[in-house]
Amino acid sequence: MKKFYLLLLIFCVGIISVSCEKEPTIEDLYDIFTFENVSENYIAGPTVYGENLYSTYSGQYTSYLDAVTGLKFGLNSVEDKYDFWNGGIAISNWNDMTTAGYTNQCSVYFKDATTGKGGNNGSNNFGICNYSAYCAAPEISFDSSVERVFDHIYITNATYPAISMVNGDSFAKKLSYDDKDYFLLTVKGYDAKGAEKGVVEFYLADFRTTTASGIITNWKKVDLSSFGAVNKITFSLSGSDNGAYGMNTPAYFCIDDIAIQKEVAE
Repeated sequence: MKKFYLLLLIFCVGIISVSCEKEPTIEDLYDIFTFENVSENYIAGPTVYGENLYSTYSGQYTSYLDAVTGLKFGLNSVEDKYDFWNGGIAISNWNDMTTAGYTNQCSVYFKDATTGKGGNNGSNNFGICNYSAYCAAPEISFDSSVERVFDHIYITNATYPAISMVNGDSFAKKLSYDDKDYFLLTVKGYDAKGAEKGVVEFYLADFRTTTASGIITNWKKVDLSSFGAVNKITFSLSGSDNGAYGMNTPAYFCIDDIAIQKEVAE
């Protein structure tokens, strides 16, 4: 009988120890770049246009390197001048959802109901991306020899294209279900040798069927883990509204909370 109770005690202790094991948190699993805790001189400003994203501005922003994750991104250069109209990725905290046009190019089309801020999960900062079909695609990368797994990223619309898609403007049409319109983000992963490792597509606006989602107005989690370990990811945009010079819909979108899988020690 004593042996039975001893075995029962050991069994119960085992159950308790297993049940008390701490569930891994998101911080345990990933290194996450949140765009927060960034110095003011890196933030797009001093207005929603982002004057400091152009080479004519004293103290201009050109690029950012995150010390924790090792992620690098920035503006494209043409003739050794870094200007946002050439495409690239900047950091912003603007979320003016009512002003139409390019003068409001640094705003996200989102406002958290509790904090009033524009970043994912009620945060302040996010990345604002501009894609130019005539320059290199915006990219997020590591040093040349580094490869890690991008697990996921949060994505949503910027205000400039969102209002254009809702109302139309002098360059672009109002997107509609009747015309089966769309606004598509394509993300590609590349290894350190430059070989493509995969493609992920995400519709920032989808009117292709009567049950499609329409225009995205919230942050959405996009899984990138299918790429495996990569050196960089790139972003490009395409859409159904095109003219003689390419896509008419303004080529902007927003990113936040880039999650990199932690490296397991061997």
